[in-house]
Amino acid sequence: EDIGKYPDTNLAESIQRISGVSINRINGEGSEVTVRGFGPGFNLTTLNGRVMPSANIAVVGQDNDFGGGGSRNFDFSNRASDGVNGFEVYKTGKADVASGGIGATLNIKTLRPITRTGATGSITVKGLHGENMVDGNDWTPEVSGAYSWGNEDKTFGVAVFGSYSERDVATRTATQNSWNIDYFATCPDAKPNCSLFLPSSSGRLRYDSNGNLLSTITNRPPDGAQVSYANDSRYQLNDAHTERTNLQATVQWRPAENWLFTADALYAENKATENRSDAGNWFNRPFDQVVFEQGASGIYNAVFMQENLSGVKDMGFEQALRGVNDKLTSYGL
Repeated sequence: EDIGKYPDTNLAESIQRISGVSINRINGEGSEVTVRGFGPGFNLTTLNGRVMPSANIAVVGQDNDFGGGGSRNFDFSNRASDGVNGFEVYKTGKADVASGGIGATLNIKTLRPITRTGATGSITVKGLHGENMVDGNDWTPEVSGAYSWGNEDKTFGVAVFGSYSERDVATRTATQNSWNIDYFATCPDAKPNCSLFLPSSSGRLRYDSNGNLLSTITNRPPDGAQVSYANDSRYQLNDAHTERTNLQATVQWRPAENWLFTADALYAENKATENRSDAGNWFNRPFDQVVFEQGASGIYNAVFMQENLSGVKDMGFEQALRGVNDKLTSYGL
């Protein structure tokens, strides 16, 4: 019941404190939930016992984004923790709890005004500071407010909540498109269709007209050893801005001791934009110099490759502005 009292960025950040619950992060912010080792796709998320829509479309900064809402993963970064009255994790089935997740059922409980009398309210103002911005602000705001009123008899009550937050984040990455795995000089046990790194026919190293190796190989792998080397190098700069709005309202009426009517509505909107720059180059062959380093798995990795730049250089540049507007609405009686 104290889940909404923590000063966290979103609901995912708060519920990771529950035993057996872990989260993944996108751009440093909690997003999806894993329970007892079962990933987000195996868990069912409900709001006050009502099944929630869970199309997790995209979060900026990832290569596989914008593929459409084809999964059932619920993105908890859409919800501010301030507006949550409690959070329930059912790791085993119950007759009175919606089923559908072999991992767990996760129930978000919103404010319930009939549990108290009179008027109560709160306003929270927070700021998030980061120093890795490019075009964004180092300080970003988060404001939330809640108000609840219930009569003296605890038979009628109204509660409302609203929050707004902004966040700027920049990421810088250096990576490669893919790695090639070959055998260095000979195929072990006459392996069919074996690709070799060393022979002149591979085109990966420089040889003279007499077949003598001209390229320099440091930490030369033994014959038959597996080697890996990258296809290219890529450098990315992502500058992202997100705006999250949460609104919710609850009305409760108890006409008799054994009767309770509750109507609630939730609106959550998460706007995200990203300015992305990408520069990459494919490595030219043959290589004049290669430095290998043996990894823990026994494979020799090419950690340095000097290109032959006598020919045409293959390079690529990309500039993209991407955005998504994720809206979540839920009504219940």
